[in-house]
Amino acid sequence: MNRILLLEPNSYHFETIPGLCYYFDQLGYSIDCMVRKHDNYGDEFCFAKDLKAKINYIFYEPSDMIERLSDMTNKTEYDYIVLNSFDYGKDGKIHSIYADIKGIAKSKYGIIGFYHSLSSYYDNQATDVELLNENRIFSLSPVNEGSVSFPMVNSYFFKDNNKLNHTNNHRTIITIGTSNDDSVLRKAASSVTDKSKEPTVIFVGYKTKKELFIAQIKRIIAAILSKIVRSYSTDKKPYPYFTIAFRKNMRLYNKVSFDTMFKLIDESDFISINLKTHLLDEFSTCRTTGSKQLALGFVKPAIIEERCAAYYGFTEENCILYKEGHMDEAVQKACSMSDEEYNKMQRSMLALQKMISEESINNLRKMLSAIEYK
Repeated sequence: MNRILLLEPNSYHFETIPGLCYYFDQLGYSIDCMVRKHDNYGDEFCFAKDLKAKINYIFYEPSDMIERLSDMTNKTEYDYIVLNSFDYGKDGKIHSIYADIKGIAKSKYGIIGFYHSLSSYYDNQATDVELLNENRIFSLSPVNEGSVSFPMVNSYFFKDNNKLNHTNNHRTIITIGTSNDDSVLRKAASSVTDKSKEPTVIFVGYKTKKELFIAQIKRIIAAILSKIVRSYSTDKKPYPYFTIAFRKNMRLYNKVSFDTMFKLIDESDFISINLKTHLLDEFSTCRTTGSKQLALGFVKPAIIEERCAAYYGFTEENCILYKEGHMDEAVQKACSMSDEEYNKMQRSMLALQKMISEESINNLRKMLSAIEYK
């Protein structure tokens, strides 16, 4: 039976492992998955137990990763070593893992792997030149920028089964991570005209209400000091729309486990991808936000700025789009939507998921075939 060793050297990309395992499982590979211990993160397979049962998990400590990898590849014959990430921390700096393993990670057809953003290419192109020249690298979204291009292998898979019927007169919107502008979403949610339809908004990966309150007091004091003390200055202004965060329909979480986050997403209706203004260009041309992966994997329509939507394949059929500065209208639309309209949007999202899955697995199959039949 064909066999791969999937290596994750990075401590921030565990959530893409199930999707990559899913594709190789579909192609008939047996999978050993080597990851660092991350009990505090929870289980990234918590909604995909059937898939997890097929995978042999090997945990390592950062200090023994290279030694464990060498030992594994010496004892077992693998067709490929698959890198779920290239970037990892070493000696206080970020490096490409390829430089450290290319001489010791043995396999029949060599190494392939993921770039999670175009910055990985610019940072690692000298180190990874062999893989780049042999077209052994893919990305979460298709990359075509100048002379640089990578095929898409989008690892959005999180659930063994997707249940679409979500009937609920009261909408719940979830937003995840500090790349999104939480204050803009707070303002938009509070602007819904029919107050009986104001959404519950869940913020994951932010400050809790207590932490937000303390941080706001510090910012107010700093702002006052900057006005009365000539030698003191600060670029941290008080948070806008601060008091809205303390309403009952606002639920604020700090970092949570995969188990908790996935449960919160599964119970929500929409995922808000309201990126901060200075990030819009990057995320609409060459970088994939994890929220896109989660929206696809859990079949949750996104509320998203239209430039990012086009890059991710999102349309008005499967998501709610808005122009920069007009998020209020998008949230209003989400809260006014009938169950029939919502279910239609979910079905369209499911169709997009299927299309992306087919394209991804075909791209992966073509890459492997090109390598094996040279």
